[in-house]
Amino acid sequence: MGLSLETWEKAMAPFRRRIYQIVNWGVIRRVDTSTNANSVQIEMIKDEISDGVFHAESYGMSAAPLPGARGVVLCIGGEKDSAIICATPDQRHRPLGLPVGDVCLYTSQDDRMAGAEASQHRMQFTADRTVVLTGKTLKVLFNGQSFTIDENGIEVKGTQIHLKSASGG
Repeated sequence: MGLSLETWEKAMAPFRRRIYQIVNWGVIRRVDTSTNANSVQIEMIKDEISDGVFHAESYGMSAAPLPGARGVVLCIGGEKDSAIICATPDQRHRPLGLPVGDVCLYTSQDDRMAGAEASQHRMQFTADRTVVLTGKTLKVLFNGQSFTIDENGIEVKGTQIHLKSASGG
């Protein structure tokens, strides 16, 4: 005597729910950057709110995503209590029209339609090995010394300044 289809479906329902919950989209509602790892509040399907969700970031990179950004939510073992958000692209601010192969660091402060030269706040690595850095001020700090470029010009603060030609002379 076998199981009826209805009995089988009832028995499998909890497993099906857990499998469906493994990968979801979530919308970030709040970000807390005061801890060792970003902690976010997300809204998942059916207006479910999860607070204290770990924002998994790659080593050496950190970002505080804006509320309203979507992200990929992984629920370890299908359990919503073990959710992490591992990718937080924000299509609202992503630059458009980048040449294939270019890489760009950007923020919400930039005009997403502007090219590298016309942007307001971005760093773009181009195929011809040019690095285009745009912003209001460029400041480089090292060992108490600094190099600043802004609307007032170039300021160098250091104990000694040495200018050398490319030929080493």
